[in-house]
Amino acid sequence: MRLIFFSLLLGSVFPLIANSDSPKTNKATLEPIVFSSKKKISLEKITTTTEVIESENLQQLNQARIIEALDNIVGVDIAQNGLVGGVGSVFIRGGEGRHTLILIDGVKVYDPSSIDRSFNLSQLNLNDIERIEVLKGPQSVLYGADAMAGVINIITNKASTKDSVSLGTGYYDELKTQNTFFIHSGILSLATSFQKSEYASIAEAEEEKDSLEAKNLTLNYSQPIGELFEFDFLFKLNDSYSQADGYDFDLNEVVDDKFAYGRMNHVLTKLHLKQNWSYESTMNYQLNLQKFNRENKYFSDNSYKTNHYLGEIKEADFYNELRQVDGKLIVGTSLLTESFQTDDITEKNMSIMEAYFHRTFESDSLDSVFEYGVRVSHSIDYGDHLVTHMGWNKSFFQHHGLKLSYATGYKPPSLYQLRAPENNFGAVGNEYLAPEKLQAIDLNYNYKLQKFKFYINLFYNEYEDLIEYDQGYKNISQAIFQGTEFGIEQSVNDIKYGIGTSMIHSQLSSGKEATKRPNFTVNSFLLYSLKDFHSLRGDWKWQGRRFERINGVTKRLEPYDVFDISYQFKKEDVAFSAGVKNIFDRDYENSKGYAVLRRALEAKIRFIY
Repeated sequence: MRLIFFSLLLGSVFPLIANSDSPKTNKATLEPIVFSSKKKISLEKITTTTEVIESENLQQLNQARIIEALDNIVGVDIAQNGLVGGVGSVFIRGGEGRHTLILIDGVKVYDPSSIDRSFNLSQLNLNDIERIEVLKGPQSVLYGADAMAGVINIITNKASTKDSVSLGTGYYDELKTQNTFFIHSGILSLATSFQKSEYASIAEAEEEKDSLEAKNLTLNYSQPIGELFEFDFLFKLNDSYSQADGYDFDLNEVVDDKFAYGRMNHVLTKLHLKQNWSYESTMNYQLNLQKFNRENKYFSDNSYKTNHYLGEIKEADFYNELRQVDGKLIVGTSLLTESFQTDDITEKNMSIMEAYFHRTFESDSLDSVFEYGVRVSHSIDYGDHLVTHMGWNKSFFQHHGLKLSYATGYKPPSLYQLRAPENNFGAVGNEYLAPEKLQAIDLNYNYKLQKFKFYINLFYNEYEDLIEYDQGYKNISQAIFQGTEFGIEQSVNDIKYGIGTSMIHSQLSSGKEATKRPNFTVNSFLLYSLKDFHSLRGDWKWQGRRFERINGVTKRLEPYDVFDISYQFKKEDVAFSAGVKNIFDRDYENSKGYAVLRRALEAKIRFIY
């Protein structure tokens, strides 16, 4: 059946291309605005490859976690250690998970207490999310460190004219509320959610059902102050607990462990003041504070141990948006400090000072956008560093578009990699580590006619000074990832469908295979809108071969495919969705030794009042 679905999808595209010059007219649709860019530029004019998942698409997908939604984007690959609560990694165009910067409403999110300064995206659910934006390629000029492979900006729900409460059941049980309060001239938005799952074991070959509990609270408040100022406040709390199976190094496999667990508490606070000096100038003052509190219990050396990890990030970002006759100029400076400590490691600190500017030129007569920018950073821990960006976007012959960009990026070593003390195996931290670096070229061609879209992307990413562990952390490797992304999307009456592919070739200086990243993927979907209130959607994904490296041994993971189907009913005061994941009950491996989602049902109902 999956082959029939895929054949129909391909077969229906080419007749429609042949009839693309039909004289029929359609209403023009507005391109989404990309908010993750400080420029707030339309998707048509941005010079880098960008994907946006809108709220409506998130509801149609009928998924529970952010990491599941990202798996539908071409060029983005997901690896997760276990079905519920396992550590999730996101790979954009071959880059490591730590090379992707996560933003929540524009705030950098990473865990300074983790070994590689990364963030576990599987901790976040979709219950308070309005949209997700993915910018592919280096974005370090505007967003600084960590934005090497790309940026994922998660935008939370803001004010709504109606409140809602939602219930869900299936492999996740959940409760969600969304409320908006109008306080004089200010608007307060409050979202809460609770998720619980006891669906399957994390270990692949075991039967014990491991549990996950996740609680989330998001508060957004916006308030105009006079005619010149706008104030925004964000408070977000994520608290999760998950059982974590262990790893038996003698058997070299993941095994059941009902006593092992992981607990995470993450608090994010943002204060943003916008000062509108005039139409030509807007000053932005932003202060961010994040605190991480992790606890892990695991079995080692014939006994159970519990470790505690504390991390903190403080960031001040001040930038001015200057509107020009032919575009916009952004000039800013930022200061970031981070710290972490564990039961065995005393508090360690690092600070990064940065200055940046970004200039955009727009020409309506030439139908083109050109932009360039520079960011300079300084840290007493790893010295000075400079990154650049140049991009060009050209529309021609009305329906054709071309984008070309060159950018560099960097990622600082983590505090653990710099300062971790020696252990029984020898040296760990290395205070002489340099940042990891990237040079990238991205070329995009796109064609749009009425309700038909086509694109092809070519990219080349060259990484240098990659940090690996070899009797201590060292800058010892390089990597090149080059590839192609291709996609088609078409709407015909009540049917919308699309297909996208990603092909990546990797070359590592070590001569080894890149782990967890497939060499070839296919994503496709078919959406059928039935009458006014009903819709039916099918999603099929095929993933090529991948490799894992366990205890120095490289193991191959075989290709697999997964087909999901979902139904949605939506009226003014109620919305219902139900779906079947992995409808053909494929037994596959996403990470060696860890369980995956077999055939499962998920249903949700939302009452709007």
